Amino acid sequence: MPCQQAAQRAEREAFIRENRKDIDLYEGIADSVEILIVMQTPRKRDPLENLLPYVKSEEQLYASLTSEEAQRLADYAAGLIEQDDSERAAEMLMKLICFNGWAMRPSILDMLVQRNVFYPGLLFLGAPAVIRDQLCERVEWDDENRNHLLLALAWIGDAEVVSQFAQWRDKLHVAPERYAHEAGWELSGQGKRRNLFEEGCFALVAETGSSVLPISRLEPSEQKCEWCGAPLMVLLDLGHDQAGIAFKQQRRSRTRIATCLGCTCYSVVYTDIGPNGEFSWSKHNQRPAYLDDAAEEAMDFGGREWYLAAEPRHTYYAASWVLEAGASQVGGYPTWVQDAEFPACPNCRETMAFIGQLDGGEMMEYGEGIYYAFLCSPCQVAATHYQQT
Repeated sequence: MPCQQAAQRAEREAFIRENRKDIDLYEGIADSVEILIVMQTPRKRDPLENLLPYVKSEEQLYASLTSEEAQRLADYAAGLIEQDDSERAAEMLMKLICFNGWAMRPSILDMLVQRNVFYPGLLFLGAPAVIRDQLCERVEWDDENRNHLLLALAWIGDAEVVSQFAQWRDKLHVAPERYAHEAGWELSGQGKRRNLFEEGCFALVAETGSSVLPISRLEPSEQKCEWCGAPLMVLLDLGHDQAGIAFKQQRRSRTRIATCLGCTCYSVVYTDIGPNGEFSWSKHNQRPAYLDDAAEEAMDFGGREWYLAAEPRHTYYAASWVLEAGASQVGGYPTWVQDAEFPACPNCRETMAFIGQLDGGEMMEYGEGIYYAFLCSPCQVAATHYQQT
């Protein structure tokens, strides 16, 4: 009886509109830790309640926590672990690490180990030797958790882990380098650690921050994509005269990393970097088997510009895409939507270093995914690629 059902639905919707009330869960609460706990406590949805948002976001609150407040929230998360609510606890701890730069306490890490919680591996960033040794021992016999154990060890990444990974090179089904890449480093040919990103990290913002000139404005260049014919766009324009971006990987006064924003969604796009920041399509580019027709159309970004933020942010601020932090940045750890994917330099075959990224959601209306930029400094070759859910 569709007519009767529609009438009943309209009646209920009218009842909800007339009786719905605003609810302020934060009224009378001034303590940031208590506010965050309220924010992250699951609440059954009630159509008669309109929950008012807090004046600050979770991200802003986490970033502003003092060390004492961060420890209090970590202690609350530890209580959740004891109550077998490890998933919610892990989310809180991840936000403390990424947004606040908080260092995990060994006691909490030990609780995670005792409950077989090894994922996400970022939770074990900088874990002490006693935790590392437990994980190394378990790798030998814990078949069920071995993959997550190796990822956790990669995030610890100290000299002993590097040595262990070198020893395991011929013993694992998946090469240790694959696990190391997830934590932003790799084993060199000599079995040493080589970092693949810069610790210095600046968000890219829409207003002038510490850089007078924009880092990116995504204007079409005269160079063309040799696959689809669209103009190459300058994803990042870096120079030593701009504060905070004199990275080790950048040896010249200016580096411009360009790409075809359509085609790089299907394959890595390489460009050669000239001595004065000029760029050109690389002969090493290999056309992918499939390119969408939409890649042939130039994208219009309406004159949008991005500048370096006035202050640096934590290296791992946007390390987890599920935390939904603004991902556009120069330096820092990349925000992988899928698995870590550092391209190899087509000249020397060395893994290229991550330079920065632009969040597709910030680039255009209804945009998504992330565009990543890499550089091989000795060869002066740049690369870009893209990931989305």
